[in-house]
Amino acid sequence: MANEFEFTFKVNLIEGDPITFKVGADEERRRNAASRLEKAMQSSYVGVKFPDKLIMVPTHNIQSVEISPPPTSIMVHVVNDATHLGEE
Repeated sequence: MANEFEFTFKVNLIEGDPITFKVGADEERRRNAASRLEKAMQSSYVGVKFPDKLIMVPTHNIQSVEISPPPTSIMVHVVNDATHLGEE
């Protein structure tokens, strides 16, 4: 992809090991990232396709999702410009 950018995702599960992966994104995918994430979390499952397998995770088993760097577009249910205080 031209001008490819990379996101790192860590999907922490209520039951099971976290799923950590990277995905490339062009400028259009970066602009639409917030909307795509909100739609994914409203669905009954989220899928991650790797070259050798597909992992389907029911959203009710997702404890949290970490995304680095965060999407630049505004997400309705996200507090922006926060300062992290201490360890999780």
